[in-house]
Amino acid sequence: PASMERIVAARRAYFDCGSEDGDLIDPAIYRSWSRCLTAARSESEVVEFEPVGRARLSELVQRNQLLLEAGAGPLADLEKAIVGAGYAVLLTDSRGYAIAVGGALAQQHDIRQAFRPGVNLSEVAIGTSAMSCALNERRPVRVFGPEHFFSANKLFHCAAAPITDPRGRLIGTVDITRGSPEADFGALSLVTRCAHAIEHELFRRLSARAI
Repeated sequence: PASMERIVAARRAYFDCGSEDGDLIDPAIYRSWSRCLTAARSESEVVEFEPVGRARLSELVQRNQLLLEAGAGPLADLEKAIVGAGYAVLLTDSRGYAIAVGGALAQQHDIRQAFRPGVNLSEVAIGTSAMSCALNERRPVRVFGPEHFFSANKLFHCAAAPITDPRGRLIGTVDITRGSPEADFGALSLVTRCAHAIEHELFRRLSARAI
């Protein structure tokens, strides 16, 4: 695993002169940085974590009811697996809106604002994150500290995996995040297993309905 110092140096090399080190930083992160720069975003911007209104949140919940139901058990198992590591747990829809939150929220003062149902956590809203990269790349992604586009998010360590329905459509992500300068390199396998468990439960429920 790369040290914090090497990641910071690679970040500066990219933002200062556009050079990339794909062995040090996931190419998915470079692609996200590039999209943010193309959208004329600045790494020094203030990040706002504002939830949608009550009516919009109700609509999000109704639209994603099957995902929420299928995810309840796997997310509870994930919370138990990381209970001592201080992670918050998040389920998003296909557009990056938070639809379920849990885990060690009381321990994570820095991310409480972000981990609320209805908050837009897409790349457009908060820049590079594990959730946005997983949605764009359709694969598990870990984003550590300074790998986030906005400097305001540099204390976060997150890992996320995409969730697809039985028809292969991308319908959301599962993510774990904590405000910590230390990366946990087992996080990616945990969210991947959880995403697969949710996909299995979706398949089981849809198959049962078809009988």
